[in-house]
Amino acid sequence: MPSKSSDKILLYLLTILECVEKLKIYVDGFESADQFFKAETQQAFNASCHLLLAIGEEVKKIPTKLKDEFSFLEWEQVSGLRNRIAHDYRGIDPDVVYKIITNELEILKKAILSMVKLLHIKVQDMDMYLSFPAYVHLQYLSRHSNQLRSYRFKTHFTFYEQMTPLSRFVSHESEIIKKLLREMCTKAGFA
Repeated sequence: MPSKSSDKILLYLLTILECVEKLKIYVDGFESADQFFKAETQQAFNASCHLLLAIGEEVKKIPTKLKDEFSFLEWEQVSGLRNRIAHDYRGIDPDVVYKIITNELEILKKAILSMVKLLHIKVQDMDMYLSFPAYVHLQYLSRHSNQLRSYRFKTHFTFYEQMTPLSRFVSHESEIIKKLLREMCTKAGFA
């Protein structure tokens, strides 16, 4: 069984992944932020804001050392979005929420999946956690799926290549990161 510390971290990460999966469901079928905002008396929008708030809260609980492995993500902005939603609800821009969900969450998801792999959770323990009703949308991580086990060092470079200019989660400050990641991938035989 993983350590209590790993258990807690895994639960934070799984909660983030579940929120991401639900957000993808909630935004599916909407072609614009306005349509997303107005649908069913703002039901999908409000639920999405709640899930983004939950992501920000769980991100705060992830150890800094683990987040540092993925320093190209702007973790403070992820948790800052939580604060913005919690304390300035009327000031939330539906366009920003829609763009985050449709353009940015896949990068966060891949980073979180890589973090899960770094915890070295046993397959049977992962399956036990995935049996919790709170993680119904994460069955792709079960022992019957190779998705989690297929992530490799290459993912760091892939994340960087997939970043968008609109990113609120990704640091735009340094081209050095891109160069270092390319070098590391080349040395590791992934280029």
